[in-house]
Amino acid sequence: MQKSLKRKLRIGLGLSLIILFVSSLASYISISNLIESSKLVAHSNDVMGKTNEIISTIKDAETGQRGYLLTGENVFLEPTVGARDRAADLIEEVEDATKDNPVQQRNLSKLRDIVEKRLSILDETIAIRSRGGVVSVPQLLSGKKYMDAARRTIKAMNAEESRILQSRTEELIQFSRYTPALIILAAIFSFLITIYFYLQLSADFTQRLVLQKELEDKNNEMDHRIEVIQGLAEQISAGNYSIRLDASGTDGLGSLTGSLNSMAVSLQYSFSLLADKEWQQASIASLNNKIVGEKSLDDLARDIMDCLAEHTASQVGALYIFEDQALHLAGGYALDSGQQKELIQIGEGLA
Repeated sequence: MQKSLKRKLRIGLGLSLIILFVSSLASYISISNLIESSKLVAHSNDVMGKTNEIISTIKDAETGQRGYLLTGENVFLEPTVGARDRAADLIEEVEDATKDNPVQQRNLSKLRDIVEKRLSILDETIAIRSRGGVVSVPQLLSGKKYMDAARRTIKAMNAEESRILQSRTEELIQFSRYTPALIILAAIFSFLITIYFYLQLSADFTQRLVLQKELEDKNNEMDHRIEVIQGLAEQISAGNYSIRLDASGTDGLGSLTGSLNSMAVSLQYSFSLLADKEWQQASIASLNNKIVGEKSLDDLARDIMDCLAEHTASQVGALYIFEDQALHLAGGYALDSGQQKELIQIGEGLA
């Protein structure tokens, strides 16, 4: 019973630990993937933000160029100052962030060349205007061509990042979908296993209580029987050899009871035999004392009848002497006149 209980406890705890480990591992993997996906989403957003910042830097420089070409005021050139360095720094940051993506690396190489050429045209037109010259329409159209190419390249890069972002979002949704289902399933299994082993342990506990009650009853019964056997032994030691106990039990105490009963029978027989012999010896000695001395036949017969009646606890008695082929009354004890028969012939009555 104890081994069975331990085995069930081990199985139940083992299964619970396994389910707990699986659900914890699933939660850990899901949370790790969620964190990683969140980082990747933030990374994609950062890349798209920096590519848009590149085109914004060029736009600002282009806006400053237009203002200067129209007015000739140097104040409009403020957005163009350092535009090349800012754009180069942003391109390097995006290149470092997308070094694991060959498509983006190719797009960045193309974008770097486009930005360099567009800024070179921008510087060239500003220099022409600063010398008092007139910027030609082909030069402006050339700048527009590179600007359009930059927009297309930025758009392609953002499209690539959007594709990557969508893929990562789908993975995130997939993990978000499967993980709760796995956790719920593990919780259901844990609940069912807990209920099952609770019922098993409850049944085992109830059975143990029943067995414990039976053992207590058996122990109380054995204590009672031991007390009875002890009382029997005390009775026998006190000289009461006629006492007996029920020896119907098949256990050791039943055998002991039977042995004690047998011992009581043997002791009763032995002491009864000794008592009978003692009574016989005492009766013979008393009779000898009665018949000692010079007495007449009537006195001798009366003394013998008195002794025999006393030792045999008889109510009435008669002593006959065989003489002349008949029994003649020689003495009696408590004989009424109607009960006395002086002569009994041989063959008459019991004689």
